[in-house]
Amino acid sequence: MAEFSNITEFPKSSVQNKTIPEIDSEIHEFVTLTDQLDLLLKKHKSTLDAEGMSDKVEILKELTKRYSNGLMAAETMAQIGSSWIAEISEHLKLAANESGRLENEGGPPPSKEQSVQTDDLNNVSRKLNEVAPKIE
Repeated sequence: MAEFSNITEFPKSSVQNKTIPEIDSEIHEFVTLTDQLDLLLKKHKSTLDAEGMSDKVEILKELTKRYSNGLMAAETMAQIGSSWIAEISEHLKLAANESGRLENEGGPPPSKEQSVQTDDLNNVSRKLNEVAPKIE
């Protein structure tokens, strides 16, 4: 199969302004195209080879497959991403706060590992909150 290194630009698609049925339709179109290209390669590989086109068809098949997978991921993110990000962020923030609460109530000071873990929980929670508006 030919390398992807000579491909300099990929199609740009935005799912932000599309409805779920529109995204579903686009996914279906690309999955169908991917299946048709795969069938073409299986049935007519020698003809495509003789014409010097099998590598290009293979690349196109792989790109349509990746594109449809990306659309499926984008659709899933549109459906659940925001609520999951909020849930995870809140949970991590509460876990970090719990660690600090124990020390404030007279518990032993946190170990270096516990401090690093608390910082990590806060950092991830903050990053999730920064990303959340981009998902909506």
